[in-house]
Amino acid sequence: GFAVHTYTHGVDPNLIDTARSYGMGRLERVKSIVVPAALPQIFAGMRTSLPLAVIMMVLTEYFSSTGGVGYVLLISKNTFQLVPMWATMLLIGLLGYLLNLLLMLIERRVLRWHRGWRAVAAQWARASRRSPSGPAAPRWRSATRRAQPGGRHTCTHPSLSAASGH
Repeated sequence: GFAVHTYTHGVDPNLIDTARSYGMGRLERVKSIVVPAALPQIFAGMRTSLPLAVIMMVLTEYFSSTGGVGYVLLISKNTFQLVPMWATMLLIGLLGYLLNLLLMLIERRVLRWHRGWRAVAAQWARASRRSPSGPAAPRWRSATRRAQPGGRHTCTHPSLSAASGH
């Protein structure tokens, strides 16, 4: 709640004023400017809170439930049943991994326009083509500009390249 409020009020006021001067309504400004500007921070907060949510779920089931993964972990620990205990811990790890993977795929799809995702994806793709042992750590360069022969740069963002005539 508070973080989303902070992210949405952190939008550049010039963008809002420009949209208002072009006659955009309040709902259209929120949909076209405020939400897209806040989405990277919102997803960062979700990526941070997801592991905490899984931990809290397991702890809640562990201490005050008669079912669920935490309860199975508690019962198998108290009765010294190692196989169900290790299976439960493996299940918790797999659950956390799959939820993180799902959130990452959703984030990548929703934020595909964001230059941070394009830069990281491009760096990892180039690194994985070069190295048979896997991608190296990406160099953080902007993927929105591409060098051409002669040192000239062109913008690859669809809305900006259309406006600039390139």
